[in-house]
Amino acid sequence: MCMAVAGMLGLGLSSCQKSSSSDTIPPDKNKLEIRFTDDAGFFDSIVVDVQMVAVRIDTSQSNEGREDHHPEGREWGELFHDHDQGWEDPDEHAIWDTLNIQAGEYDLMQLSNGADTLLSSDYIPKGRIIAIRITLGTNNYLVKNGVKYPLNLIDGFNNVYVRIYGDQIVQVHPGSYRLWIDFDAGRSVVKVWNGSFYLKPFIRAFVVSNMGTVQGFVLPMDAYPVITLYNASDTLYALPRKDGFFKIWGVDEGTYSVFINASNGYQDSTITNVQVTAGHITDIGTVHLSK
Repeated sequence: MCMAVAGMLGLGLSSCQKSSSSDTIPPDKNKLEIRFTDDAGFFDSIVVDVQMVAVRIDTSQSNEGREDHHPEGREWGELFHDHDQGWEDPDEHAIWDTLNIQAGEYDLMQLSNGADTLLSSDYIPKGRIIAIRITLGTNNYLVKNGVKYPLNLIDGFNNVYVRIYGDQIVQVHPGSYRLWIDFDAGRSVVKVWNGSFYLKPFIRAFVVSNMGTVQGFVLPMDAYPVITLYNASDTLYALPRKDGFFKIWGVDEGTYSVFINASNGYQDSTITNVQVTAGHITDIGTVHLSK
């Protein structure tokens, strides 16, 4: 069993494998790589304690040639009680397989603007991948304005289930698959009436090549800009880096507007008719904010 602790991201993490590190995939197995990324949140740090990841596999079917697509807009995972298995299919061929991961703390704020990290690369039984289950521990917290706050889970609710559709997983080599898990930090943190913070994860899977990307620069940074990419069915956020660069990936095809919420005396700005196409980067260039 792999007992390594992840620690903060940006340290060059790699995952453990149940099988050998050889590129030769056993005949009764597939290889699955899961990468972890995040939409921006409005905190210094948001740290989640990932303890276990399992994949649900229908061993009577195959991933090859599947044409099911995720619904319009973002398909978010939900937080379920440990004993609530009502969402699962009753098929006797569907099994759960636990992946070896670097269990421990992941700082989601290190995973915005197109950054990601390897969560798992492991061999799994052959079959159709239909869901992923992420089990969270209790050491979740956030940092806001330099102050650390516990990030509570609702009692007994520590499993997050994410359905997997055909356009959310890609075959990179025969028998080898890859997908990204997007943990939306901004939507996942809830502040309640007494000032406490709770974690209610909003998670979905996607494949970079099947989705669009919007990027650009917003200057000056002393405007403390917050970027919102939105249309009638979706809303995504970004916080630029220190050099003003931002990137929002995993965007459904469509026409969007970019709203830049500025502070410190600078004027807000809106860019309309931003066209997003799967597999392409839409670059809005450099936006210079003025007072």
